[in-house]
Amino acid sequence: MKLYEDLAADGLRIPDLVKSLRKMLAKDQPGFAKQVGISLATLRKIEQDRGNVTMDSVRKILDRYDLDLVVTVRKKS
Repeated sequence: MKLYEDLAADGLRIPDLVKSLRKMLAKDQPGFAKQVGISLATLRKIEQDRGNVTMDSVRKILDRYDLDLVVTVRKKS
């Protein structure tokens, strides 16, 4: 699956990961938010990389799909 290939190769930023995961699962935003236990507004903030979402909200998504959060040094562009 492309999502897992991207994760293994370079990793993904949280907004990109969440959006890709949701699309891979063929879920709309309301359905995905309900499935992982966060509000629709929070999911939208995460996917758009806006606002100040909590780590708890991110963990709910990651835990649901057995993913871990890893910190890496940003690549210089």
